[in-house]
Amino acid sequence: MDKEAVISAQVNLISHTGKKPAGYTAITSENFEDYLPSKEVVDQARNIFETAGFMVGPVGGLGFSISGPVKLFESFFNIGIIVDEKSGVQFTGDDGANSYELPTGKIPGQLGGLVTAVTFSPPPAFGPTDY
Repeated sequence: MDKEAVISAQVNLISHTGKKPAGYTAITSENFEDYLPSKEVVDQARNIFETAGFMVGPVGGLGFSISGPVKLFESFFNIGIIVDEKSGVQFTGDDGANSYELPTGKIPGQLGGLVTAVTFSPPPAFGPTDY
């Protein structure tokens, strides 16, 4: 794997209300504002990621995207990264299991209270795969 390859992940930030969406939470136009991060949280998290060397995207919804080389993700989050053509980019846990979401125990201490999740997007699963 090319450790210099640039990859991107989505960072979800803690909301200004303290509410955390769970897998079953319906975020609608009626409650969307309850899950938005405060400007202070955005600024603090952005600063930490930029100082570490990540490119930080604009705020959208619950957070922002970060991009950087594979080796930066591995060293910053102290976890392995696997890049596979079919399954995309995933974190590799200490137990050897792969996941699109960073285990919460791997969120660095300086981001505690700011970040609720760091995730990679799985590749789309549609259309024929063999030609």
